[in-house]
Amino acid sequence: MAEGELIAVEAMTLQRMPQQPAIIGSIDDWTGINNSVDRRKVQNRLNQRAYRRRKRSDNLNTQVASGNPQAKSQTMSIWQVFYTALGSQTPHPPDRTKLIAVADRAPFGHHDIERTMSDFKDWMQTRSMGSPSTDNLFVLVKFNVFRALVSNCKDLGIAVQDTLVDDSFSPFPNSSNSSLDLIHVPNALWPTNLQKQIPHHPWIDTLPISKMRDNLLEADEAYDGDSLCTALVGHGNDATTDTGMIIWGEPWDPDGWEVTKPFLQHWGWVLKGCHELAAATNSWRQRRGERPLDFEGYV
Repeated sequence: MAEGELIAVEAMTLQRMPQQPAIIGSIDDWTGINNSVDRRKVQNRLNQRAYRRRKRSDNLNTQVASGNPQAKSQTMSIWQVFYTALGSQTPHPPDRTKLIAVADRAPFGHHDIERTMSDFKDWMQTRSMGSPSTDNLFVLVKFNVFRALVSNCKDLGIAVQDTLVDDSFSPFPNSSNSSLDLIHVPNALWPTNLQKQIPHHPWIDTLPISKMRDNLLEADEAYDGDSLCTALVGHGNDATTDTGMIIWGEPWDPDGWEVTKPFLQHWGWVLKGCHELAAATNSWRQRRGERPLDFEGYV
């Protein structure tokens, strides 16, 4: 090769590995798992999930073709289903059946999220005649919070339906439950000692702040759980009902969450000792040029 001669190098495109678009939580990603038995377990779980998804799709197409109205509603935009699930009247709780349907269709893979956001833009323009409204943006904020908690459910191996049914119990106090594998679960979601000792509803396990979970367990259900859940996620499909928390980062990362002022004012005791959440909240507020919240004044 002559001195100074340039070598043409073909660019290498980096992309997700074939199995990764199908994962719905860190527990499903077998990339990097060296143990063949553990890797096969994860692969089998993904294959079974794909099979069930195909079966559901085939059954749904058959029911739609036969004129089943319930099946037709499942073909609606996920945004319209979520919007109607929230309800327009704040005294009424969200429609849990519709929320379960939304959870089943919630996007987690990169391509699914892109497609869902494209659908949101179409849905928003249809509702607003081409002009985005505050109401629509609040629906997006509430959807992101709901999706984040669903993601934490899946990371923990907890069925989403169990978090939306009143008589469900967390699997953590049951030491004989061998189906719980925390190896791939983010540390922030690992159960505390109280979670392992006190029977409780599984929705508490989805909160990514351990001190917040313990505060709820120490309260011994001396509070309205439905009201608290509603305050966290928000309901009502207009801009007058805020979410209690906002998600900006990874669902399992406390640094990615922000508490709203109304939630702090009404549910301050839930946040007592949640220093990392307080720091994250004021960090996000500072980025927007807003004054920090005084957590000590409410907890």
